[in-house]
Amino acid sequence: MDGDKAFNGINAKYQELRSKYEELNEARLNLSGLEKDCLSSVSKLSTEGKEYLRTEKSLSSDEKTDIRNMLATLNDMKSTFKQPPMFILAQIIGNINVTLSKSDRLEYKQEYEKFKLFNIGLMTVLSIGSLVFFEYQLPSALLHCASVWYYFTITLREMVLLSNGSKIKWWWLVHHYGSITMAGVFLMWPPGDCYSAFKVQFILFTICLSCVMALQFVYQRAKLYRQIAMGKTHHMMVTQESRVGIVFDFSFLVICLIGIYIFQFYNAYTLYAMIYAIEDCQKWQVGLISILFFFLALLNSYTLISILYSKLNSFISGKAKKQS
Repeated sequence: MDGDKAFNGINAKYQELRSKYEELNEARLNLSGLEKDCLSSVSKLSTEGKEYLRTEKSLSSDEKTDIRNMLATLNDMKSTFKQPPMFILAQIIGNINVTLSKSDRLEYKQEYEKFKLFNIGLMTVLSIGSLVFFEYQLPSALLHCASVWYYFTITLREMVLLSNGSKIKWWWLVHHYGSITMAGVFLMWPPGDCYSAFKVQFILFTICLSCVMALQFVYQRAKLYRQIAMGKTHHMMVTQESRVGIVFDFSFLVICLIGIYIFQFYNAYTLYAMIYAIEDCQKWQVGLISILFFFLALLNSYTLISILYSKLNSFISGKAKKQS
């Protein structure tokens, strides 16, 4: 009797759960159809707004601002719908949905920031270890492996963030592709006189780079938090390179960045000169790493000049408005 009563209780709960599950599935189907209709409307209105902004010449500055704000809002709306991943990401993980819920997005972005900070520290430790145990190949091999893993993983994570509304500049991803390639070529560079001749310089460069990345991370994160607090941006924006103690001055950061970019140019020149000075350096790895160092230094310098030019224009425009 007691067994029948227990069975009936479990069966009743099962039937109730099954009914709720069927309701949930029906709601999902209805929601899926509504999402498709809404996404289609957002895409059409966005295209229409862009075309109108491009072709209509009689718009006032306020009307143009309103349309741009509308397009920005539509873009934020679009990022909340299920979308296929970027082409490169799709080739790696397949054509699966990478759109996250709002709460999951914030959690994923926080994990991304923690991942960056952890790896900056890891690179510093491995670089110092490679310098201390200079005669051993294992520490430097671990450093190159960690570099490949970091840049490959961070690029995938940023592609997921891009699919979820984050704004990441194209040059940032290109920089990561170049860094992945360089770290991979370093792994294939066989030990010898040439590698030993450049090893100390490269390790010192990596230590300096880790320090500058840490400064850049702290500065940009503090700046991002201020912009979020002022309502000028949203939580899915990323730091591109909890506030920690002090906010580093932008001018000091620029000096550090210029120093590291000069170091990159110097690395490219050193490797180029070593090809002709050391017989063991006539390997394809040396030439390719030299080209990659030069390319990254050039790209970074162009980006920094563009940012400084943009800030200077904003400063001049703001000053002119105050005077008028």
